[in-house]
Amino acid sequence: MIVPIKRFSNAKKRLAGFLTADEREVLARSMAERVLMAANGLSVIVVTDDDEVAAWATSQGAAIVRDIDNGGLNGAVQSGVDAARTKGAESVIVIHADIPLAASLDRFARGPSSAATIVPDARYDGTNVLVLPADADIEFCYGAGSFARHYGAILRAGLDVIVAPDHLLGADVDHPRDLSTARTAGLWPVG
Repeated sequence: MIVPIKRFSNAKKRLAGFLTADEREVLARSMAERVLMAANGLSVIVVTDDDEVAAWATSQGAAIVRDIDNGGLNGAVQSGVDAARTKGAESVIVIHADIPLAASLDRFARGPSSAATIVPDARYDGTNVLVLPADADIEFCYGAGSFARHYGAILRAGLDVIVAPDHLLGADVDHPRDLSTARTAGLWPVG
């Protein structure tokens, strides 16, 4: 399982008008903890360029890949996939750290496959979870509209695509309206 995580103190800036910097940092860390708990025994690689996140992730039992070339989210994910492949992984699960309702990812743990699975966000715009054969050669394309771009990239790589909508994994916290999801998960209000 690959989880790219940026500096907690720099997370969720879009929520600045609704949460203080300290509250955003606590929320980001709480969501990341929930995501790592969802690994439920799976091997976890946290990709980060931040020392504090690296120390926290290590304390959670995760391996660390330092993303120091500043390739953004796409580069961080590629670094994580490369590291998993080097460690002999047959498949990878890429999940974002801002999924407050994250639950067990066991159903995505599998051996070799000719298919990739996408769990879109609730709006079918973003890619909250991406499950791929470790040797898949796709270009990661996170950001607005990533669900459609990843769908196309997977097809171009010659893989079948499984779209797996999930009300728990599809919920993320990107906008103020998403704070109700964090509240439901008991992660907000913070403090």
